Amino acid sequence: MPEMNILKPGNGNQNANRKAAVEFITSNIFDVESMDIASGIITTTDGVSYQVSAYAETTGAFVSTPNVEKSRNSIYSSGFPALMFRQLKNDKRSILYEVDPPKIYVKSNSSRAEWSDISKVATRKWVCTSDEIRLIDRTAKNS
Repeated sequence: MPEMNILKPGNGNQNANRKAAVEFITSNIFDVESMDIASGIITTTDGVSYQVSAYAETTGAFVSTPNVEKSRNSIYSSGFPALMFRQLKNDKRSILYEVDPPKIYVKSNSSRAEWSDISKVATRKWVCTSDEIRLIDRTAKNS
């Protein structure tokens, strides 16, 4: 099973953390047709493209820059659903959320979304430990 502490906390590690998250996701979660590690965009073998972002032990998720159009410098920029890889602090788990970025609640003039709000809108969530990767699928609950 995979190593779970793959991200490095702190500023300046965003590119390396996104690369580690893309590699984890493509090795353990999805079969992919293509991936661009630099941009964090992966396309699965069933044709779905995702924007990958990674968060090392953060209290919330940086999703945009305040007062900047949502199409620039954020998880909204690609127009794709997001795969948000979260490494928990002082924990042996990581969580991968599949979300539609416009559904994430962000307070006015804020760049951060709370993990509880991201979890609420996630269509699928994978809880990852070194022993297992468990999928929680919420896509069928309203059908």
